[in-house]
This record gives sequence, structure tokens and C-alpha cells, in this order.
Amino acid sequence: LTWEGDGRKMRKQFHVGDKIICTKNSDVPIFVPEEEDENKSGEEKSEEDKANKTKALEYTVATDGTYEEPPDLNLKTKNERLMNGNLYKIRAVCRGDVMSSGTVDEEGGGGDDNQVVGASEGVKVSREYYVLDDLSGDIIRAPPDMLVKKTKITHAWALSIHKFQGSEADTIVYGLSGSNYESWKHVYTAVTRGRKNVVIVGRYQDLEKAVKKKPIRRQTALTEKVRKLMGVVAKKREEAKAAKEEAEMTKDGDKSSTCNQPKKLD
Repeated sequence: LTWEGDGRKMRKQFHVGDKIICTKNSDVPIFVPEEEDENKSGEEKSEEDKANKTKALEYTVATDGTYEEPPDLNLKTKNERLMNGNLYKIRAVCRGDVMSSGTVDEEGGGGDDNQVVGASEGVKVSREYYVLDDLSGDIIRAPPDMLVKKTKITHAWALSIHKFQGSEADTIVYGLSGSNYESWKHVYTAVTRGRKNVVIVGRYQDLEKAVKKKPIRRQTALTEKVRKLMGVVAKKREEAKAAKEEAEMTKDGDKSSTCNQPKKLD
């Protein structure tokens, strides 16, 4: 964390090698490789390659030593939905020319070095971006200012059980809290996140207490509201059934009265 502005606001600092997590769902402009047009002739492709030689990667600010961004990479902007709980590792920080899509969301807000103002569609603009590894083989490139502004990224070297629910990893290190609120549900959710190994850190007594602890019953009005709603539904069904029976009786009465009328003789 670093102090910013008048010294009363702290700003998180992210570096290569950091694990980060999105804490908010949001559509974020990411940078994807431009797809090569198969219908273009070899001459057209050659001319385009010459034009794009200065439109690729400008320089790599930092890297983890294992990832290297292709120097002839041409990027364009595409909006993608990043979800709360998405986990990434920063592999590199790069700057390069990116084809703008002309949307307002592309405008940077992280300082003069990354500011884009009124970029029209199809215009190449210089952008700084993170190369993010989702730890399952996929790479995405996204501007850091948009990640901070829209998805509220934060460091993720450790996650709460609630935050990691639904995700898995080969090895899990589960730190017991020793809290009286920790129950067998927390233990079960934590240990089932590991595919191969689970390491539990803490006192045996705390683990035993958590396993034996029954979850505290939630104090909500949900049961009462559901019971009330079901009563309303049942009442409407009875009213609909009664109306249907009444309509059928009226229909049968009309038929019988028609049959009982005397026929006119010629």
C-alpha cells in the first residue's frame, strides 16, 4: 500500500508475481490478438504486416522470467465479463499499441501514462496492460486502471472459505481460525477445495472443536415469508377452482334449460 494525494488515501500496489482476485462483477475492456483475415491475398497480408511492424509490442515493463510477450503481437479491444472470485497471477506488465473500439470504457483513469481520451474506433493507441494467467492455461490482457476501477481487484495470496467456494486447486493450505463460529461446514468446504493435497495449519483441539460444532441456526424471517406466500398461492388456487366449477355449473344449467323448452309445432 502507498499513500496517495493528500496523504489520507491509500492505494494498493500490484507487481509481477502477485496473485490477484476480482471482488466485483463487471464488463472490462481486455486486449486480444487480432485475427488474421483468411480472405486477404498474400500481397495484402504482406503490406499489412509492414504497416503493423510499429504497431505491436513497444516494451515489457516487467516479467516473471518465465513468460515472454510476442514482439509482433497485434492487439485489439474486446469487452469481457470478469466475475467476482476470478483468480489470476500477474505474469508481466507490458505496453503496446492497441486497436481501439471507440467505447468510453476504454478511457484510462490510472494516470497520465495510461490515459486515453476520445480514441476513435480503429485507431491504435498506446496502452499499458497486465498479462494475467488464470492458473488453468488461459492468458488475458487487461489495463490495470480498468481492473482496479471496475472489478476492484485485490491481493489474493489467501482467500476466505466463502470467497474460494466453488473453486479448486491442487494443494490447499487451510488455516484454522480457532473461532467459536467455525463449524463442520467450514471444515468440509475448505478441505474439499483441494484436488490432491490439503494442509491444515492450527491446533488439533481447534479442528476437533470445529468438526463437532453445529452451525448456528440463522435468524431470518424466510420461513414465515415462504409460509405466507404459499398461503396466498393456495388461496388463489381455491378461488380459481371454485370459479371454474361455478362456470361449469352455469354451462350445464344453460344446456338443461335449453333441452326442457317445448318445441314449436308447425
